[in-house]
Amino acid sequence: MTMTLDFLQSFLDWLTHHSVWSGLIIFLIAFSESLALVGLIVPGALLMFAIGTLISTGHLPFVSTCLWAVAGAVIGDGTSYWLGNYYRDNLKNLWPLSRHPQILDRGSEYFKQHGGKSIFLGRFIGPLRPIIPAIAGMNNMPIPRFMIVNIISGFAWAPLYLLPGMAFGLSLTVASEVAGRLVMLSIVLIVLTLVFLWLSKRIYKATLPRVDKLFFNLMDWSHRHPIAGQVPAALIKPEHPEVRILSLLALLLLFASAMLIGISQLMGPETIFSQLDKLIHFNLQRLHTPGFSSFMQYVQGWASPVNLSITVALFIFWYWSQHNRLVIGHVVAALLVPWLLITALSTIFPLDDRTYVFPALPVTVSISVYGFIAVALARELPQKLHPLIYVPVAVIVFLISFAQLYQHQYSLSDVVIGAMVGAIWLAILGIAYRRHAQQPYIKARSITFIIVVMCLSIFVIAPGHKEQSTIINFQHIKNISAHDWLSEQWTSIDLHRKDLRFLQHHPLNIQLAGNLDRISATLQKNGWRVPPSARGLGVLQWLNPAPELERLPVLPHVHDGQYEKLRMVKHTGNKIYVIRLWHTRVKILNGNQSLDLWVGNAGALKKFNIMGLSMFKTDHQFYQAMQLVKNDINESFVIQQKILPEDRNKKLLLAYPAK
Repeated sequence: MTMTLDFLQSFLDWLTHHSVWSGLIIFLIAFSESLALVGLIVPGALLMFAIGTLISTGHLPFVSTCLWAVAGAVIGDGTSYWLGNYYRDNLKNLWPLSRHPQILDRGSEYFKQHGGKSIFLGRFIGPLRPIIPAIAGMNNMPIPRFMIVNIISGFAWAPLYLLPGMAFGLSLTVASEVAGRLVMLSIVLIVLTLVFLWLSKRIYKATLPRVDKLFFNLMDWSHRHPIAGQVPAALIKPEHPEVRILSLLALLLLFASAMLIGISQLMGPETIFSQLDKLIHFNLQRLHTPGFSSFMQYVQGWASPVNLSITVALFIFWYWSQHNRLVIGHVVAALLVPWLLITALSTIFPLDDRTYVFPALPVTVSISVYGFIAVALARELPQKLHPLIYVPVAVIVFLISFAQLYQHQYSLSDVVIGAMVGAIWLAILGIAYRRHAQQPYIKARSITFIIVVMCLSIFVIAPGHKEQSTIINFQHIKNISAHDWLSEQWTSIDLHRKDLRFLQHHPLNIQLAGNLDRISATLQKNGWRVPPSARGLGVLQWLNPAPELERLPVLPHVHDGQYEKLRMVKHTGNKIYVIRLWHTRVKILNGNQSLDLWVGNAGALKKFNIMGLSMFKTDHQFYQAMQLVKNDINESFVIQQKILPEDRNKKLLLAYPAK
């Protein structure tokens, strides 16, 4: 990992110092993305997003990068025009259009409909972007007219496609200043969400064409088996009563889940799944940050019993007023059956110190409830609009599942089994509802109401019912004598800020024993002050192009999953120094005193401008800052300086109160 990061940093430095070569690379990306045939293969939008990220992180200049991108786009479209004018109808015989002729047909249709405007509009439409100019050439569009629209669209396209990457890069820059863990977690969560949506889409497309065949086979089987055939018949025949069969299937699901738990008990604790659970828990715990933890607690609130119950109650109230008893029954079953099922399982199998798989209740119930709401809504909409319903619900369910892992309330096995149980029950309910609902009950106003209820549930009700994390810090208070601490035990305390394991950019160059209020008062007496925080209206100072440095917020840092307890700054001339202190679970025994030990970082801040924002960033002048702190606390604290074991050029400050 370290070698990969070093290579990446070297490449970024090379881009920064070789503007001509980096400009040519940007030109080729924009050119190939706009070129007929080639543009269908090159992931130009993704590459432009990456270039935008490099702009906001300071590795590429904005103006020249935009101009290189505009030049590549304009010349690429011009080349596509020439290819279309030269090859004419033979263009469709060239790969990859020979395999996807419908793209050329769509482009021709679009060009006939919009004429010259299609050159401008088509540049912003995915697969049509490299095809429209070629079609313009095939149709002998006048070259002057084409070039005017081509140049105007190029100047509009480049900044617009760079902007999302620039915004993302800005967020990475801010997040990495607070904690590299936050960047890593954000990337991991985004990637996992996209993979989950891709898998869900593939499964949906693979199963949808087979549903009718499955129903036909079930109907045929039910006719040939009068007794056992009552189960599928009750689900898929509209005239067949379903309540009794749904109860039977719920009971069978209970027995199947109990058998699965029993089998997991027999397998023992040292299975490959349990080892995977431990690996995931270990790595997620090392990535904890306060802000992300709060967000995960917020997400857990989406699946809290109170939130789900209020959501279902609002649905019942609305559908009762619409005289729709069928939906009411299924919504109630979506909430109660999974909850009763897992409650029954928890009665059968003790949950204390368990070493077996047990379905994650929040995951099971949220899939059942939110999933059925999506099924009910999708039934009333055209199939092409189904993704507008299913995608947000899939993201909600995935985030709820990930929150259980992050907060360590359930293991991966628990989440997977809970998702399977919830999905099975959702499939049973969904099939039964869609086959028994004879007329469209939900009107346009009802769909609007449902969307409003979902938003209220997620953004208003849920925050008031956050689930508490079950993570327990089992580290006990460690007592160290002052003599042992000053002689050798100081090396056992963290010497670098715990962020990502392969990043050690911020040394913890201060260890202070004593009362935090006394430390703060001593620093304040010598000119240190608490800076504005990055909350509320204070962040508006970031928009000020020439802010007063005293009013500019200072971002917190994360060490071992926690923000610092003390953060103070001092202005000396044109320099701004900062000290941050984190609490440790160590007590220093000095005579009859038991002193809290604080580890900290003294460094410098520098102002930088990025995308019109003025912010502070850590400057690596740690030794000068440490010497300033030493001079300011010298009268009230006994001070010793130590040399770091791994680097004799770096020093550490140890201090405890003077008697």
